[in-house]
Amino acid sequence: MFQYEWGQNKSLEIEQLFHSSIVFDQSSERMLSSWEEHCLECSPPLCYKSCTKFLQRPDSKCRNFETGISKVNNVPSFYKDAVYIKFRDWAKLETKCTNVFNSARKDKFYDNVNGLIIRFIASIYSLLPLNFKRKRKINGLYYLIRDWFIFRGKHDEVTNVELIGHIYLLGDKKTTIRIETTNQINKIVLEPGSNKISWKFLSHNGHLLKIFPENDINAELIIQDLAIVKQPNQLVKCVIWDLDNTLWEGVLLEGEIKPRDEIISTIKELDSHGILNSISSKNNYEEAKVKLESLGIWEYFIFPKINWSPKSLNIQETIKQMNIGEDSIIFIDDNLFEREEVQSKLKLLRVYDQNFFPSNLIGILDKIEVTQESKNRRRSYQIENLRQIEQSSFGTDYLSFLLSCELKMTIEKPTEMTQKTRAKELLNRTNQLNLSTKRYSDDEFEEMINSDDYKHYIFSVSDKYGDYGIVGFINLKISNFIEIIDFVISCRVVQKMVEKSVIDYIIKQHAFSNDIHFIQAYYKPTLKNGPMFNTLQDLGFELESGIMKLPIDKFDAAFLPVSLVE
Repeated sequence: MFQYEWGQNKSLEIEQLFHSSIVFDQSSERMLSSWEEHCLECSPPLCYKSCTKFLQRPDSKCRNFETGISKVNNVPSFYKDAVYIKFRDWAKLETKCTNVFNSARKDKFYDNVNGLIIRFIASIYSLLPLNFKRKRKINGLYYLIRDWFIFRGKHDEVTNVELIGHIYLLGDKKTTIRIETTNQINKIVLEPGSNKISWKFLSHNGHLLKIFPENDINAELIIQDLAIVKQPNQLVKCVIWDLDNTLWEGVLLEGEIKPRDEIISTIKELDSHGILNSISSKNNYEEAKVKLESLGIWEYFIFPKINWSPKSLNIQETIKQMNIGEDSIIFIDDNLFEREEVQSKLKLLRVYDQNFFPSNLIGILDKIEVTQESKNRRRSYQIENLRQIEQSSFGTDYLSFLLSCELKMTIEKPTEMTQKTRAKELLNRTNQLNLSTKRYSDDEFEEMINSDDYKHYIFSVSDKYGDYGIVGFINLKISNFIEIIDFVISCRVVQKMVEKSVIDYIIKQHAFSNDIHFIQAYYKPTLKNGPMFNTLQDLGFELESGIMKLPIDKFDAAFLPVSLVE
């Protein structure tokens, strides 16, 4: 919804330059928002008398846009109208994040209702000679009704969203617009003509979202299909920290620094919930290490990168070493240049300034179910680092390295509560090695795990370096064939061939005694679980009419580096 009540309708001859209306996912939920004109330096109503830039609009408030938020009737839009805005000095387009979401249909309905109310108010203004006080009363009634629409409903305190839209920049010069929330900043360069915008950010209930041109440029924009769309709340698996003016106040190489105690506490709290911490900082390695050791937190960081390389390259290497998805990582840095450099190379990474924590800590931890494996996650990655060091001594002879690890695996039915909790955690957290990618609610999981219609197994792995813990779960149905419903494997044991041992065990347990000749798996492809498809292919599964099938007589169990402990 837009603040139309004093804007002037526009009919501009530019429709041929616009692309068609943005195609929204009709199943997506959008935040019902009211976009209004405001001032970057505003302190109404006192500034109305003191500010040299004050220009009265029809409702007696300050004119921040030359003609208000004006409808452009001849530009196609998902909503009823596109809008025209010409910024005056200090002007901004602003809305409040409510974190109340509606369907596309309901969002459009509310937008239409808002338009009817505004037209009614405009008719009152044109027919009746109203003074300032009466206009304020009418506006107050309108805002009361509007806010009832916007704020009612269940809201989330913190959620992932994406700001999308289509902006046409009038004129022949590029313009940079800033998009800001209370603790997040993004810059988008608009080319003359049509521009599609997209910015994913963490929305906080009550925070303001602002859009304005840099350097007080009096930009002219036509905005089409502007919406805040709800995104899946991707779990955070790792936080990568800058050091100077982020983890501590001051610059290490310039002298004494002051630790930020609240950040040190945040790091320890994240670690206790199984969320990893790492570093990407431009500093001297040895000096930074000594300082972090003196603070008692050096041991909390996995694969730290403290050097003078571009931070995007360092983070890419960390992602490779951890084998986790880019979108499950948060990067914290006080420097806008560094944040933009990283964001330009790693589009899915969530990038925030030094003030993001600790205020957002609860919102992140609330989504995490703590298990013994999650508590030990840092230790397991540290052990993995030792494995990688030894593996390098074997050169290209990977199989010999695997044999040297003395891998052992236990396969069993999940009977204890801790085992069931870990199985559900794997199903709901794992993205890459996940067959169905189904996320189970508590009730759905209980129904599945307690059903006699399914066979369930968890598998745990250890080697000479240490214990991986429970690293996988498989859920089966047995009929005249074996049907794999869920198959999920932790990325910590990727390329260790434990999946081959699991399939071998399933065949021996259920196939031979039931005269079963093949296994099938319903692989559901997503943007992230391509590695599971590759794993199934390596096991001998072939895709047939959307179903992965493995003839048991073609299963090759020639090399199983894992000693099975039943």
